[in-house]
Amino acid sequence: MPVFAARLSCWPLALLLVVALGLYPRIAWAEARTGEWIIVSNVSVIPMDVAGVIAGRDIVIADGRIAAVLPNGESVAEPGDERVDGTGLFVMPGLWDMHTHIAASDSASAPNPADLPPDIARMLIMDRLARYLRHGVTGVRDLGMRRDLLPLAAELRARRDLPHMVYAGPLIDGSPVPWSSGLEIHLEQPEDAAPLIAELAGEGIDFVKVYNRVTPEVFTAVTAAARDNGLPVAGHIPFAVSTRDAVAAGMTWIEHGYVNLFKDCTEAGNSAMTSVLGAWMEGGYEARYRRFDALYAGRDATACRSLYAEMGEAGVFVTPTPHLDLPLDLFVGEAELAELSPAARASCAAGLGQFAAIPDDLRARMIANLTDHYRELRAAGVRFLAGSDAPTDCQGFGRSLHQALEFFVRLGLTPHEALATATVNPALALGREDMGRIRAGARADLLFLSANPLEDIANIHAVTAVMLGGAWVE
Repeated sequence: MPVFAARLSCWPLALLLVVALGLYPRIAWAEARTGEWIIVSNVSVIPMDVAGVIAGRDIVIADGRIAAVLPNGESVAEPGDERVDGTGLFVMPGLWDMHTHIAASDSASAPNPADLPPDIARMLIMDRLARYLRHGVTGVRDLGMRRDLLPLAAELRARRDLPHMVYAGPLIDGSPVPWSSGLEIHLEQPEDAAPLIAELAGEGIDFVKVYNRVTPEVFTAVTAAARDNGLPVAGHIPFAVSTRDAVAAGMTWIEHGYVNLFKDCTEAGNSAMTSVLGAWMEGGYEARYRRFDALYAGRDATACRSLYAEMGEAGVFVTPTPHLDLPLDLFVGEAELAELSPAARASCAAGLGQFAAIPDDLRARMIANLTDHYRELRAAGVRFLAGSDAPTDCQGFGRSLHQALEFFVRLGLTPHEALATATVNPALALGREDMGRIRAGARADLLFLSANPLEDIANIHAVTAVMLGGAWVE
């Protein structure tokens, strides 16, 4: 299918006239014709803002948006229109990876893209974004890149042929440590927060990301400065800040779940996560998972549920990244290794063996604990976002997001709930009401599948075609 630029224009008043058609809005689209349109006929639609599948629909696409969703046969093509037979296909909104690092090194032996010549760095990042599109991912949220890459990020996100992109820029962290990298800005004095956040806002960041070693005083100053600049706050809950205090200060995007969220409900309190890291350093992954298990078993479940209710009321979104809380060999096999660069593939293949010794009973408890944790969060109204954290921990760009959706189902979400973490929920988190749904007026960022992911979430891999802003992706 040809690639062509999406045409964006203001919608005529006629496009705002909506009449009922079953579960779908129907626009007076014929009267609003502004040029050649695309009609994909006889598809099964997974709208995402309502449950289930609606079969036998024609999707009319004009000027980069969905002009109408009609019963099959009601759309009328005119000379110059493109009509595509979608019989047998399922169409859903394009996916968002809400936690990625498109400009990070994917192995210890690979250079940071910021250290490459500009043209090479541009090609590398564009290749990663193209990989996303091939897997139906039409939007990404980047959770940390070096400050000197911000101009390149701004250039790439202005392009119509690449996924939508929102980004934080550099991480805001506390005092440097031996393993600090150029990815961080080290903020040690609260009075330095306001000018720094104002500078980053002027450089085009979409939100602020805080990291592990930020002090409570600096955290308070950063969240206040972010609020003054109209920027959301995301990131790790800092080691020295309680979950409750982080949420109260306005941190409504929390990256990574589990101990990072329920530490307030344990006797360890703010030292819970550092105790996990200490166990890992001393005894490897099995010791890390046993510490996870002990913390979860010893938590005050009633206090946790009260905390989660506060998070739900505050409108918190969590990107759980379950592969960080379970043995990595559950997520990475031959198909996943094949998606990595040669250097990353070699290091990951060598490193996966360390998970083989994790006992089956410990694996089962970890899965049961995480299933229970997710259930309680969702019951409290906390919304999940799907994120891969690629390219860390052997996560490839694109396919690893599919793996996250599959594991969400294994951990208790329904297929519809899992798909919502990469469609409807990202749209809500980002305030983009014209994305994440199949309905008139929405952007035509579409994923076409040859099998129904609501019947089997593994069908998310069955990508047949992708559309970005009304343009077919080759």
